[in-house]
Amino acid sequence: MASPSSFRFPIEQTFIVGMTDAVCLAPSELASALTESPELEDFPLYLVARRPRLSIVEVADDAGDLQVVIENPDGDAVTLIYEGFQGQFLLEDGGLFFEIHDTNDERLAEGRAGQLLTLDGSLVQLQRPQARAEAPIVDETLLDLEVLYVGKSNDDKGVTERRLLSHSKLQQILADHVDHAPGYELWVIPMQFGATNTVSVIHGQDSERELDAEAVWAGANPRFDRETLIALAEAATIRMFDPIYNKHYRASFPSLHHKTYSAVFPSEYNGLGVTMNTFDTIRCRLWSEARPADFLHETAWVIDPAKRKPLATVDDILGLFSARDPSDVG
Repeated sequence: MASPSSFRFPIEQTFIVGMTDAVCLAPSELASALTESPELEDFPLYLVARRPRLSIVEVADDAGDLQVVIENPDGDAVTLIYEGFQGQFLLEDGGLFFEIHDTNDERLAEGRAGQLLTLDGSLVQLQRPQARAEAPIVDETLLDLEVLYVGKSNDDKGVTERRLLSHSKLQQILADHVDHAPGYELWVIPMQFGATNTVSVIHGQDSERELDAEAVWAGANPRFDRETLIALAEAATIRMFDPIYNKHYRASFPSLHHKTYSAVFPSEYNGLGVTMNTFDTIRCRLWSEARPADFLHETAWVIDPAKRKPLATVDDILGLFSARDPSDVG
């Protein structure tokens, strides 16, 4: 089969940057996070999120089964049952924090009350991920996190050391909640964006523009530097969640006037987007006034709406093949 050097069917391409990992940290954990988890140096984007404060209000031993009741300020509660639990379950700060020790007094887990719902390990795991995906035994709304702010750092040492420990926006959010919303708990979520993907739509209608096939395929997956990818991830995530503490990008991404990710504009892209899945990482759904609560968030926007082509239909795709020169088929 001969390889055509050109074709008359325009290609609409969208560049997607994807979140590959994330961790959920209490603000009090930030100072020690980098020492204990040096891999966070490569987590340049972060979210600040909140949920109604969860606390453990009851711990009881029922014939060898451990029962733990977690409640939020609205009175919504869930009872966890650990069958045949052997070990120690300790509470701190009036049930806001817990520790779990085994029978040898070795600490297996610790954290805020909400973290008890997402722990791993045979002794402390509430529900295996696959089972939770199919039929969760806990109301997910108790764990949902509202995104308040999206920030980034291009520093080689990443978000935790360079930005978060003294970042004025985080301090502002903390102060606002101490003064005006004490019933919420705040979380910082460093994220790593290492996945990229190009989504292409081939349009079947005839076009006045004749494209060179080799040039199109060569431009399908260009390599962008780390700074460009971070800037793109930040701007797209802000546009997606529209967080109340952000000022830039909330309604303007993508824009040809933005210089931080301008390296993508010379490429053959019609759109830019972002995707993140928190089920396998922080195991909590994210939401905002602009997005309903979900583990998976993904969307894309057209770079220049005036030049957008209509989405292809099945007939359009079939038209591409029916319009080919018979001499190209071997």
